[in-house]
Amino acid sequence: MPKKEQKNTLLWIAAGALLAILIVNVVLSLTIGPATPKTATQEAPKSVDMMIITEPSCTNCFDASLYQPELERIGVTFGKVSTSERGTTTADRLIKKYGITKLPALVFSKELGTYSSVANAWSRVGTIADDGSYILQGNNPPYYEIATGKTVGLISLTYLNDSTCAECYDVTQHRQILEQFGMKVTGARVVDIASNEGKALLAQYNITDVPTVIVTGDVAAYPGFDSVWQSVGDVQNGAYVFKNLDALNQPYEDLATGKVVTPPPKTQ
Repeated sequence: MPKKEQKNTLLWIAAGALLAILIVNVVLSLTIGPATPKTATQEAPKSVDMMIITEPSCTNCFDASLYQPELERIGVTFGKVSTSERGTTTADRLIKKYGITKLPALVFSKELGTYSSVANAWSRVGTIADDGSYILQGNNPPYYEIATGKTVGLISLTYLNDSTCAECYDVTQHRQILEQFGMKVTGARVVDIASNEGKALLAQYNITDVPTVIVTGDVAAYPGFDSVWQSVGDVQNGAYVFKNLDALNQPYEDLATGKVVTPPPKTQ
């Protein structure tokens, strides 16, 4: 199968599986639910100020500025938009005032409440402070935990491959799939099944088909990933092992027979 077609097939599979971790999902959750009829006393939507609080040491943290264009797509207009780093007077004051524990965090002015669809659904994604400010934090990993000083949401990949299988699918495409849908990969390596380490991994995780991928790290930080993984693999001691190779509809090797398996085309 041509590489372009392989890529499209893999991404199509991933789209249905990992959509829950997209930033769009957070914004869409604000628009789901019964519409609230506008009353005569209801305020007209106003411009919203937004402060983004970041952690300067967290180079892998999620880019919280991406929320602005997504909120604008559902009709929110913005006034002053600014960014402040932890360690500055402004950021530290807001962190203390609103009990913020994860960075980046977003503080929206109370005018966000004039958008009824957002205000009515905000409890699904964030909190509202006593002064009416809307607070959002830790919804999209990776994020920085202030209490521990650690970055949460970093994952590593181990590709288990048979270098002699020229027909097998390109196992490194798993990284593209995961990154396409928000997961932060900070390390990836290839291990051949003929090596001592490769043989040990095959035995440790009871792997019968290759190539495959073993995902480790803060996988649990990504909402919905555990439930999705149940249909494509298993979890052993915190390692997520991809095992349902037929789901990819790509050629792979059955280690029991030593033969290449080409799943039949999926019917529409």
